Amino acid sequence: MASSIGGIACDMVKGIAPGQKTRGETWQVPGISGYGAATLGAGDSETAFTCIRYAASAVLDAWEASIEALQYTIVTVVNDRGKTYTRFLVRKVAVPRREPAQPYGEKSYVQVQGVIC
Repeated sequence: MASSIGGIACDMVKGIAPGQKTRGETWQVPGISGYGAATLGAGDSETAFTCIRYAASAVLDAWEASIEALQYTIVTVVNDRGKTYTRFLVRKVAVPRREPAQPYGEKSYVQVQGVIC
């Protein structure tokens, strides 16, 4: 199965996203006993995926720029296990890390954080 994020091919995409669950809000009012509570919509699905690519340095420059351009867009993620996550809002793209990877040239890691909408 080909791993990808936002249609950008990766050699590996590591991570899984939890499902959404009901959220709640509680509050207190001075001088009144007890708590107030309200049920909110489903959410709390924050997660991070690590995208990995093996290639020559020039190819990695373009690949990293493509991943960084996904910030604040909604994408589809396919991880290493073939699990597909749709409606993933990319909130943050971390600074890429590179290291030598023989015989491929270099290996780049980019962490992408976000939530399932």
